[in-house]
Formats: sequence, structure tokens, C-alpha cells
Amino acid sequence: MPTTGVKVAVRCRPMSKREEQLGSKVCVSVNPAKAQITISDLKNERETPKLFTFDHSYGSESVQPQVFEELGTPLLERALEGINGTIFAYGQTGSGKTWTMMGIESDPGLIPQLNSKLFSRLREVKEGETSSNATVEFLLTASYIEIYNEVVMDLLNPSKKSLEIRESPEKGVFIQGVCEVVCKSEKEIMKLVHQGGAVRRVA
Repeated sequence: MPTTGVKVAVRCRPMSKREEQLGSKVCVSVNPAKAQITISDLKNERETPKLFTFDHSYGSESVQPQVFEELGTPLLERALEGINGTIFAYGQTGSGKTWTMMGIESDPGLIPQLNSKLFSRLREVKEGETSSNATVEFLLTASYIEIYNEVVMDLLNPSKKSLEIRESPEKGVFIQGVCEVVCKSEKEIMKLVHQGGAVRRVA
């Protein structure tokens, strides 16, 4: 039975060129084996370093496939079993959220890898039903919203006014009027990701 609940992962990015030019020093050390991060006060060596423990910790040398395998794959497998899942990236501007979530074409982040693995798993299920004489049907829809200053906007239909988050006994929590696009391929999903990203507000 898969575990449920909230898990927290922390990923530390490498220093930027500007930080290196300024002579900045690294004050964070990462111990992935113990999922721990230690923060030291470089101006006061007598100060005891602060130790924090999470479910996962990734240093600046961590790579996208590793992050996906440990965070993305379990979430996807549970989703295929009917369990809701969310990956929420939080951090200040320039901390590496976009890199972890999107990456680049030659080194994709969580979203592109989840997209690719999702359709790969769906193909496996469809192929498996042929041998077992079972019938499995999937309906995959995509929405892309932005919550900015407590206003919910539909990035796939930016002409709409702000949307309302509602709750009902039948649907649970849902966004009334949000655009839901039926997708049949990885390319269709990524097209929507880029379409919505083009109108997203950037702080």
C-alpha cells in the first residue's frame, strides 16, 4: 500500500557567476544520505551550525534524473492508482524553481519528465490489457492556472476574468470555469505548458 502525506525535499543550487565574482562563500552543506542540510554562520565561527532534516535533500551536484526518480516517479505511480498528487515548488526568485520544474530541452525537469513517463506508462497499461482481455480507458485533461495576489487566472484562456475556487460534495475542491483541454500526446501537453507559460506573470 503506497504511503500518503506530505513530503518535503530541499534542493540547493550552485553559485551564480555573479555570486562567484562577488567572492561569496558557501554557507550550506548537504548530506543527501541523511536528507540533512547544515547552515553555518560564516561571520561567527563560534556559532553552532543549524541542522535541518527533510525527506530528501539535494546538493548543487544533483542531477535532474535523480530528482525525478525520487520525487516524480512515486507520485506518478500513485496517481495511476487513483491517488491525487501535487509537486509544489517554493523559493525566492532565482533559487532554481524553474530549473527543477522545467529544466531545458537537453536536460528536462520534473514537468517534462512526468509528462513523458505518464504517456509511457499509459502505453504499457494499454498493451497489458490486450494480454489480459481487460479494458482500461483513460481521459487526460490539462489545465494551467496562476494564483497571483490571491487572484486565480486561467493561463489557457487569459481573456477570462478571475476564477473562483469552490467546493462541492460531488467534485470536492474545484475551480469553476477553468479551461480543461483533452490531450492525447506528450507534444499536446508541452504545447499547453509553453502556451500558458508565455502569459504567466513573472515577479
